Amino acid sequence: MPRQHWVGAGVGYANVHGTIANHYPIPNYQMLMQSHLYTGPQNPEIDSQGNVRTLVLTPQIGLLKTFQAGFSIGIDVGAQLPIAPSKADFSTSVPSEFPDEVKASVAKADDKVRSSLTSLGRTVIPTVGVKLGWLL
Repeated sequence: MPRQHWVGAGVGYANVHGTIANHYPIPNYQMLMQSHLYTGPQNPEIDSQGNVRTLVLTPQIGLLKTFQAGFSIGIDVGAQLPIAPSKADFSTSVPSEFPDEVKASVAKADDKVRSSLTSLGRTVIPTVGVKLGWLL
């Protein structure tokens, strides 16, 4: 029977971690093989890992309805607001025997990913929550 409106906020860390495996085709593979400059696979897999951690403030507003039998249902909306500079880490392991053209291609991609991770750490993210429960 009672319906409650509420306003609240939380403070904490938002953390996003990701891993990706890319296959980089090596141009002129046949020529490199013939000159014995490269003896590895034609499309090597290179693993990369990224992580963004940001301190956020999460204001929320919601509604909670409890029925006579104790069953409760609610909904809330809010946003995660970054309140401190984020820490973005990204690493890629490229074996030393890879040709320089592959290393240059990987370095370009890494720069774009670092920029995207930093931008993600400064982005306001909307939140929506649904609550179901039983009050005794």
